[in-house]
Amino acid sequence: MEPIKVLSYDDDDLPTQQHIVKFLNSTFFIELANTEEEFFQKLRSKNFDVLLLDKNLGKHSLDGVALLPELKREFPNLAIIILTYDDDYNEVTKSFSLGASDYVVKKTISMISDLNIRIPEAVRRLKKDRFFEIEKAQTQAPSYSLTGSSRYVFELRKTIDTLNNSNESFLITGPHGSGRTSLARTISNHSLDKLKPYVYLDLKTINPYELEEKLFGTSTSKKGAFLLADKGDLVLDGCEYLSNELQNKIAKSIHEKRINILGTSSFNRMELRVIFITKQITDIKSLSLIGALKNNHIQLLPLSERTSDILQIAFEILSEYKVMNIKLKKSVIHFINTYSWPGNLRQLIQSLRLAIQLTVSEGGIEIDLSRMMRAHRSWLFPETKSHASIKVPLPQFIQDISKENLSQCIREAEKHYIQSALTVCENDTLVAAEKLGLSRSGLYTKIVSYDIPTKTLSLNINQARQSILLKKRKLKNDKSI
Repeated sequence: MEPIKVLSYDDDDLPTQQHIVKFLNSTFFIELANTEEEFFQKLRSKNFDVLLLDKNLGKHSLDGVALLPELKREFPNLAIIILTYDDDYNEVTKSFSLGASDYVVKKTISMISDLNIRIPEAVRRLKKDRFFEIEKAQTQAPSYSLTGSSRYVFELRKTIDTLNNSNESFLITGPHGSGRTSLARTISNHSLDKLKPYVYLDLKTINPYELEEKLFGTSTSKKGAFLLADKGDLVLDGCEYLSNELQNKIAKSIHEKRINILGTSSFNRMELRVIFITKQITDIKSLSLIGALKNNHIQLLPLSERTSDILQIAFEILSEYKVMNIKLKKSVIHFINTYSWPGNLRQLIQSLRLAIQLTVSEGGIEIDLSRMMRAHRSWLFPETKSHASIKVPLPQFIQDISKENLSQCIREAEKHYIQSALTVCENDTLVAAEKLGLSRSGLYTKIVSYDIPTKTLSLNINQARQSILLKKRKLKNDKSI
């Protein structure tokens, strides 16, 4: 691990400078600066972690604290500790408000021991604060689907304004990564009622047998999504996972503004807006639902078809981190502007955010082409992801070849093959089922039967397991009779 690099600047207190070098040089890498010219020359030519800055720069009658705003703008990765004879509370408060990391009083017995503790602590705290800024910026990020000055963005904003004024259900289509989900959230946030409910369902993660229950609820279970979103917005992401029958039922519920809770004969009134999300409009099979949504349709374009907006989106992402003063090199700007971005907005956002994290962790303030390439290598070389070989160890008993072990080996092989398919398809059961030549419900049955652990399929999977176990017990009992 490299030692912390420290620059100490004091233009008239040579004894203190020598004292610092004598007692701290064994722990840290220390350099001194005694003139303003030498100070800025060293600061700009070397990558220091900490600056020990004298408050009263006597020869120039300059207040070191007054330099803080300029220094923090030019060197945001630099932790600055003010050294002074003055321990006035107001001066300490002023230093912290202008960006100082710490404040140490000179000519005290504890000065060296204080610096031994406070130098590494200042570096740690600055890194923590900068990563907090990254997390904060990512949490508060807007929908970049609306960023840009192209004709497409202008028309998109007009459409959204119209939809918000009418409060009617609508459809968002577009390729994966084009910002469909974040746009739905942005539209909901722009409504007049800021406190209204917002319910989001990712349909691909829900067992198809339980979709209807999740949407409409039952008399014995919790409320369904429609009632939870009453007087608000319900987002159904992945309409291709809804059967034609279920799409018809949803269309009828929206039209009549009431739902029938499963297992009851009563109807509940509801007033809500449903936002449907899917890749293309042909995923909507129900003619009644198509009729309701055909005039309320937002189509998002891939990033490759709105190239004039790409740089504006990139600078908008950087503006989230304005406190950190991160910049782009010209080579990176050229790359961003000319690359095809097959992963659309998601790829651009994730690549830039990762590049910012790499830049901060490496102590830089400018994203270069090397960091940008490292940040989205998985997108640049998709074959390493899609054709990655998944090594699954063969079970031990396969070495013992016998007639009795054949069925067990076949079961194990099928289990491992299904696990591999789910991994390659990123737990998208519809895609995995198509590749395996199974129905989606058939794939779920095998997942439960083989007890395959998955992250996104964990919703209510225990109920399905219990159902299969009950069927097996019943079959066993019938055979014994």
